[in-house]
Amino acid sequence: MGLIIMFGKCCNIGYISLINQKIPELDLIHSLEVKLKMADNTRMAYFDNLRSLVIFLVIVVHAASTYSGIGTWYYQEVEYKDLHFVDYAVYGTVSSFAQAWFMGLMFFIAAYWAANSLQKHGTVKFLKSKFLRLGVPLLAYVLVILPFTRFVIVADDGRTWEAIKDACIDYYQTFRWLKAAGPLWFVEALLIFCIIYAAFRALFPRRDIYRTEWLNNRRLVIIVVALTLISFVLRIWVSIEDKLYVFLIAFFPAYIALFIMGIIAGERKSLDYIAAPKNIKLCVWVICTCVPLWIFIMIPGGALQGLTYHAGGWHWQSFLYALWEICFSILFNIGLVAFFKKHVNISNKFTRLLAENSFGVYVFHALFVTLFPVLIKDLQVYTLIKFFIIIIATSVSTLAFTVAVRKIKIVKKIL
Repeated sequence: MGLIIMFGKCCNIGYISLINQKIPELDLIHSLEVKLKMADNTRMAYFDNLRSLVIFLVIVVHAASTYSGIGTWYYQEVEYKDLHFVDYAVYGTVSSFAQAWFMGLMFFIAAYWAANSLQKHGTVKFLKSKFLRLGVPLLAYVLVILPFTRFVIVADDGRTWEAIKDACIDYYQTFRWLKAAGPLWFVEALLIFCIIYAAFRALFPRRDIYRTEWLNNRRLVIIVVALTLISFVLRIWVSIEDKLYVFLIAFFPAYIALFIMGIIAGERKSLDYIAAPKNIKLCVWVICTCVPLWIFIMIPGGALQGLTYHAGGWHWQSFLYALWEICFSILFNIGLVAFFKKHVNISNKFTRLLAENSFGVYVFHALFVTLFPVLIKDLQVYTLIKFFIIIIATSVSTLAFTVAVRKIKIVKKIL
């Protein structure tokens, strides 16, 4: 990330060629330039590293769905009702805790860059870029990747090629692909958010705003309380498992809030205030309070007995689950941003490789996280072992595939 200052060494060499002696001032200048170069390269490395972490967790969650039946996925070996206690504890914890914060963080990161992009390029160029970099991958997924995943990879039940062809034709002719975004629901939602944001800024241009610490403790409390109440009331009618179009709408209050927070941070250039070291304590506070709260919701709340009161309705479990989720989604994410800036602001060849290919991994991962479970379905081992095998195999294969595909120039412009 960032610009690289290259002239220092050249200037130093030029002066030395003219003066056959060592000049301390030039060494000092060169040293400062090297430090500036290193600082510039790592300036936003922590943001890229956060995004890479989230993409990896997306793979983990979909692998968990494969072997737990929790949520929906293209290929599932186990039904939710057949899970043993240990399996439920592992897969349920992974799915619940990841769902609570990681996609919201993606909206925050994307919104921050969207605000900077709109300010830099203007409305028309901004929208063209979003349609290219979000719309094209979305179309590629629903028209090519998903049909291949669903009708070829998963079709291992003796279905003939003629049957596969008929299924694909029906898929296209009935326009089912319009509601088949799958894991790229995030891309579709982000595109919609960006269009709305661009339209809003076209109608209400941004005023010059001084850089201020706008997110104080009082406002954080207000945001958490308001989002908890909104989420709880929404879930009286819409459970966390109900979809509107392709979206799990019950989680969107937090997603919208984090997108707006990212926009504000980008427009006001105030990310440093959010990423301040003092906010790391939010991570600690959330873990210390919300982990016991989650256990209370799951065990006394009846989730381990198959009851789903936490999913929605006029139940105390639903209210506490909404509170738990919002605390993770808002407070934990702020603390995580601060933690990564202080401790994981690392830039090297490996982290840059992950950052450059993370969006491509997100687009292509469904192909591999479905393929590998089908290939090893007859392997007679404990499902948790398969779970870890799939995580490793999918992560490595998807990254390698993305790197290879991005060598095509037109693909590299999009991904």
